[in-house]
Amino acid sequence: MEAFMMGQLCEENKLDDQNYGFRYPCWKFRVRALLRSYGLWDIVNGKDKKPESLTNAESEKVRAWTRRDDQALSIITMTIKDSQIRDIYDAQSAKEAWDIFAWKHEQLSFGRPLVLCRQLETLKMAEETSMESHFSVIKRIIDEYAYVGGQMPPDKFLHFILKTIPRSPDYDVLKIVALTTPMSFYELKSKALISEMEHLRSGDSGNEEG
Repeated sequence: MEAFMMGQLCEENKLDDQNYGFRYPCWKFRVRALLRSYGLWDIVNGKDKKPESLTNAESEKVRAWTRRDDQALSIITMTIKDSQIRDIYDAQSAKEAWDIFAWKHEQLSFGRPLVLCRQLETLKMAEETSMESHFSVIKRIIDEYAYVGGQMPPDKFLHFILKTIPRSPDYDVLKIVALTTPMSFYELKSKALISEMEHLRSGDSGNEEG
């Protein structure tokens, strides 16, 4: 547990309400793996239920189970941001806390594909933005879209991406090639970076002639 406390509590990995469609699945994956490494996942998923206490021996089993449940709940609470604590403040077990977050964040993610699709549809590359930065934004949207269960044909994704790139002779050639030649996201990004260099060179040439 000490190694976890020292090495895993990066603020950027803690669960919050920002980018919930993307962050919750990542948080869920990490914390589930952590709980498994401590042998606590069956308590959280409900397979290892609290034993009933009828005899002294059974009472000791209850105390042992309770210690493990407290440990699991501690892991969950230490991997969330303060804004999430109010949601599980009254949770009586690690499973109850886990189920609260599952219900909350999966419900929040329900309409997320439409929001992300709209973001991509309306995204425009700003004049001062590099192509590398622009494609990083696009990749984040696409990754989150996939995480929340969004489904879209690759050619439609390609169409949306090309619409975000500004008009210019260099970029227009890229768009024609991309629409007539099947290519992956990374192939398109590579060609876009080359087009950006050509665009910048043509701009520098025009300035020198002026």
